[in-house]
Amino acid sequence: MPDRNTFLFVMPLHDEYLEYCVLTRAIKEEAERLGYRVISLEGEDAVPEKIWDAIETHDPYFVYSSGHGVETLHTVEQLLDCWWVPTSIPGHEHSDSNVDMLRGRMVYLLSCLCGAELIPAIASVADAAIGYDDYWCWVIDTDYSPEEDPWARSFFECSNALAISLLRGDDAGTACRKAYDAYTAMAERWARWLEEHPDAPAEQRARALLSVRLLLHNRDHLVLSGNEGASTRKAVYAAIPWQLVLAGVAVIGLYYLLKK
Repeated sequence: MPDRNTFLFVMPLHDEYLEYCVLTRAIKEEAERLGYRVISLEGEDAVPEKIWDAIETHDPYFVYSSGHGVETLHTVEQLLDCWWVPTSIPGHEHSDSNVDMLRGRMVYLLSCLCGAELIPAIASVADAAIGYDDYWCWVIDTDYSPEEDPWARSFFECSNALAISLLRGDDAGTACRKAYDAYTAMAERWARWLEEHPDAPAEQRARALLSVRLLLHNRDHLVLSGNEGASTRKAVYAAIPWQLVLAGVAVIGLYYLLKK
């Protein structure tokens, strides 16, 4: 049975698009703060063999991966195929499926299009699977580094909110609703910015307008398959140190002793 205290975090960084995935580190940091055992595979370590080995060795309940994707395939570092269902894409052909390794887990894939076929296939064996059934888009300003880009950050914060909600014990349905609300609120924030900055440079206003449209696009193509009630809550409870459990028992016992 997958370990609900263990979280697998996968972050490929090999191209000019995926380098923005450094903005997902907030997810890993929150998992560490909450006391999860975090298995982190970043950059050159985010390759299929290491990911598959981590799943077999550490048996994580919650698996999170960014990367590139199509309807039938999720890729990681160097565009290497990680999870798939039968696909005929040149250079990525598969006649089989390898999603069974995700049986009994919770999975969130931040990549394009996987929500169309791969996510439902994963959900057929997993507790729940979350992704996007169209392109996941964001806006950038190359005057900033990926870590400091306020436009890109506003997109990744919405996606991060979903994963962080799951880590904090919300069920999959609730986490997706919170992400929906986060995308909506962020779109409204940029819409207000446009109203408040009518004289801003044209390129900045264009970024804000595009951000509104693409945030709502991402929101509307978020897909949850499987059990909406799936949760890491047991992991959060199990992460409470045994000393605190004993202290709680002692306090309850003292209460009843004094009550007599």
